[in-house]
Amino acid sequence: MNISKAISFLDYNVPNPTEGLPEELFLYITIITPLINVDLLIKDENGRTLLSLRDERYTGIGWHVPGGHERKNNKNRGNKQYENCTDNRW
Repeated sequence: MNISKAISFLDYNVPNPTEGLPEELFLYITIITPLINVDLLIKDENGRTLLSLRDERYTGIGWHVPGGHERKNNKNRGNKQYENCTDNRW
């Protein structure tokens, strides 16, 4: 299959990529292109840093600063990350 046919195949099988990509396609894209990552470093008046406990698919359970990868046309991700963090206790 040449590149033009591959692109036509993807256009047909992923008609609205803003609704999400098949996982295999997203993982391939992360291999060949840089991703934008936004992390929040939030400290309280006592100098403590806010961390969130996540169970990540590839890295397992661990502490992280709030944030994550930004995807095209995903306007609410940053707000969602902030809301998730502010619901937790210090």
